[in-house]
Amino acid sequence: EARPGIRIFVDVDVDMRDGLQETIRRGVQTCGAFLFFITDGILGSPWCLQELRWAVQYGKNIVIVRETDARHGGIDMKDFFKQVPADLLPVFQNGVAIPWYREKGFRGVSVQTILTRANLQDAFQTKVHKLHKTKRDLEAIFKPQAQQITCFDIIQERSKTLWVVLFMGGFASFKDQANQRVYNTLFSSSF
Repeated sequence: EARPGIRIFVDVDVDMRDGLQETIRRGVQTCGAFLFFITDGILGSPWCLQELRWAVQYGKNIVIVRETDARHGGIDMKDFFKQVPADLLPVFQNGVAIPWYREKGFRGVSVQTILTRANLQDAFQTKVHKLHKTKRDLEAIFKPQAQQITCFDIIQERSKTLWVVLFMGGFASFKDQANQRVYNTLFSSSF
């Protein structure tokens, strides 16, 4: 199941410039998490075993997933453990295999569990959460105020000098030169 923002290296989709073994080794070495998908016969593949050994060697976060549908290679874990090479047994004994469900309603749970175990974030879900948060923030900013705010409220809150000027009559003119100078000074400083 595709997820935006998550790049997946699949060993069948490789750039062969450096040769198959080096390309796959580098893919394992540079991955953020190594997903090992348990199916019947997987341990019969020397390549899959080598990839798993590289993941152990490089200290990768190994996420184990097991197929649940026998039609697609699902295998009983008791039978699987009988096939595990001794050097890889601790990988499976120390981890819990995430069941892979193919039914659409359950597949999402498998995907979310894999993402969590791999320490990855679902970019789509992250964006949806961010969108909802932005919506709530905007609603809080633009919600109607319980009381009407007038320009006089803003002036009184922001500029005491302009409030004094308006209290004195706004664009006033005084006959007394001293009062006119005081008023002009207050009026000029209020803007």
